[in-house]
Amino acid sequence: MDKKIHTVLEMPVDRRSVLKGMAATLAAGIAGSHLSMAKAADAASAANTADGLTDLSASAAVDHIRKGDLRAEKYAEALIAQYHAHENLNTVTYIDTTRVLENARAVDKARAQGKKLGRLAGLPIMLKDNFNTVGFPTTAGSPFLKGYRPKTNARLADVLFNNGAILFAKANMHELAMGTTSSNQTFGYVKNPYDLSRIPGGSSGGTAVALAARIIPLGFGTDTSGSCRMPAHFCGVAGFRPSNPKTGNPYSVDGIVPNVLDFDVPGPLARNVKDIALVHAAVTHAPMIAPKQLQGLRIGLPKAYFWESMDPTVAAVMQASMDKLRNAGVVLVDMDLSDIVKASLPVISILNVEGKRTDLARFLVRNYPGVTIRDALNGIASKTIRSRIQAALDQPAPQETVRRARATMEDLGLRYRATLQANGVSAIIFPTVPLPAPLLPTDGDALPPKIDIDGRTYASTVILQNSIIGPLYRAPCLSIPAGLTSDGLPAGLEIDGVPGGDRDLLAMGMAIEAVLGQLPPPTFRAA
Repeated sequence: MDKKIHTVLEMPVDRRSVLKGMAATLAAGIAGSHLSMAKAADAASAANTADGLTDLSASAAVDHIRKGDLRAEKYAEALIAQYHAHENLNTVTYIDTTRVLENARAVDKARAQGKKLGRLAGLPIMLKDNFNTVGFPTTAGSPFLKGYRPKTNARLADVLFNNGAILFAKANMHELAMGTTSSNQTFGYVKNPYDLSRIPGGSSGGTAVALAARIIPLGFGTDTSGSCRMPAHFCGVAGFRPSNPKTGNPYSVDGIVPNVLDFDVPGPLARNVKDIALVHAAVTHAPMIAPKQLQGLRIGLPKAYFWESMDPTVAAVMQASMDKLRNAGVVLVDMDLSDIVKASLPVISILNVEGKRTDLARFLVRNYPGVTIRDALNGIASKTIRSRIQAALDQPAPQETVRRARATMEDLGLRYRATLQANGVSAIIFPTVPLPAPLLPTDGDALPPKIDIDGRTYASTVILQNSIIGPLYRAPCLSIPAGLTSDGLPAGLEIDGVPGGDRDLLAMGMAIEAVLGQLPPPTFRAA
């Protein structure tokens, strides 16, 4: 095996404590026909160069492979070369390039034999290293799990592989998915490809960076309080948190190392929303989604809370985005969710503490016998995470308090849905994160309580301010690349929909990204 090893925040009971403690016509006639054929040949030739291949979207790559004008093996070779060219980004914990190429050749052979190909056939994907995958360790970015080799794949991983996807690598991440920086002390600090001195966000930072750097066309992370959406914002890609129903969730957490199961859900990231819609259709066994008509679409603008504490460079991108949406016919409806948000914060706090006390411990009992949560504590590299879990173990909330918090969570989800319906809106919209990417931490994996962004000071808890809310309502949440700040850093626009309305949200997202336009690729700017 070609193996390379690289070196959520707790929510206190009231808002102040929470914020203190939270650390993407054919031409007619014969001449026109010949011209179209020539252009198609040129396009096919360009697509078979390394540069053209790494820039392909997931949808385009799958289409080329299915049609037979691109070999899956050639595509995999180009992505492997791109990975090796950018190993300094620390996106990967484990990779087996021989296995990647073997799986790609199997797709090419199946196509040559006329066999039916899966919807993701030949598509190399990266899975966050908290997904169980046979043949690889599943470490969740922590040294104490380096010896854990699962005997079965995570259920969602099997769904992806059964659709023809190829495991490219396991993605680096914030240790145990419990932080915002992906500055992993065991496998290396993941670096933002737009500015190597800055964080990519967490905890699914390795996946987001690999996408932005054109190492992979599609990947998966997990999202508890924003772990797919925050890295998407900082890295200029699209990140989706699916709805999280109590039962019947196609995005199963089975076989994924947990953070807080009340909120945990795996989610796809890609360079555009169309690619997320592609994988969502495959996972849910549903038809492909078409973009929604924007003319007359009503979207809520909850200015209180969600639009506060914005850095001026992000505010400028958001204002330009709102102008584009209005010009496209979107009706932005001012609305107030502040009462619901205020009631949500203590519930998030209680359930975060309870999850950290119980969920990892139970996973270890079922999957890694002989290793207890107390054993794990001694093997966690991050002092911050170690102290957080220790506090949850030593000071658990009374079980009646936990029960009431879960009941309140369901009630608040109903209130959220009712508020959207009362305002006649299909979703709400706001900046995914109010800030551009901060600098990498200099001591451990956590940001300091106060962070400086070009001479402006913010509480580091502002990073999670917006993304923590949607999970409580079991809502689908989508971060879309909105633009670059004046400093050349990406900023994302988030839309949160109605619980269960995932397809509708993705249809909105596809239309919105067409209006906002594509971001330029990263420049890998050094400090």
